[in-house]
Amino acid sequence: MKNSLSITRYKVFGPPLNSLSTGDFDKCLQKYMAPPFVLKPESREEISYGWQHPESEEEISAESIGKPSVWDTSLCQIPGAFRMKIRVEFKKIPASLLNLVYKNKIKELSLETDSAGAPKSKFVKLNKKEIREEIKQELFSRALPELKFIEVVWYHNRDEIVIDTTAKKYCEIFENLFFHTFHKGLKLEIIKIIPLFHVPLNISGDIANLDGYDIALG
Repeated sequence: MKNSLSITRYKVFGPPLNSLSTGDFDKCLQKYMAPPFVLKPESREEISYGWQHPESEEEISAESIGKPSVWDTSLCQIPGAFRMKIRVEFKKIPASLLNLVYKNKIKELSLETDSAGAPKSKFVKLNKKEIREEIKQELFSRALPELKFIEVVWYHNRDEIVIDTTAKKYCEIFENLFFHTFHKGLKLEIIKIIPLFHVPLNISGDIANLDGYDIALG
């Protein structure tokens, strides 16, 4: 059985990886590791992300929630490369729900009076933007996060990185995380190569071959 996989490739520039200290590399990485996965319904963060050990998302179970996430690149080695994941947590509030709650809140406030007995309709009219944002943040605090995992394979002998997405927002997340993790500390830079689409993926073996690249996926 065969399928296809969309990927984006990056060229890495800067000091060769074999010239860098493993300790310095891991030190930079650890600053931006995803924290232990916990359900935080009270969190008002719309999106958060960080590096994760290359275990599959199915391995994040009830037993692993909240446990320390301690690992380094020695646990990410595959032939000719090392492999990690980026865990993205994001919350979405449907526009229809936000509008419904907002309209009900405006109606409720408009019927209220202040301490002097005056109607709050003028206050509501002048503060609609703030009221809407307050409602949005309250809904975020009640929403559970959705998870997205981005596969990252870094071919250190070719100075190239492959990620398993072509979506603009996820490419930007990877680029931003790479910059903060490896550019600031190790002066490494990346440039996107033209994305390649429909890379053959052998589902039975979970291996895609691309011009001599073996992309081992979880």
